Amino acid sequence: MDDATEFELEKILSKLKPDLFGSGIKEKYQAQKMGIPFRQMHSWDYSGPYHGIEGFEIFARDVDMAVNGNVWKMLTPPWRS
Repeated sequence: MDDATEFELEKILSKLKPDLFGSGIKEKYQAQKMGIPFRQMHSWDYSGPYHGIEGFEIFARDVDMAVNGNVWKMLTPPWRS
């Protein structure tokens, strides 16, 4: 999906209910408000770079932190309320 509107993004995330969503900065806060862990793929969001062998280790660590963060236990996504 390229350059989704907020409405389109909410519909697709509500339907797919992903465990992790990776995209650009524009989608970051909407995904997080919906209770979906997010990784910013374009500017690496305070981490990275993700390219090469060394970058894969950084990416794996960042995904682990995003998915297993304690904050997600405190939120109820809209489709569970």
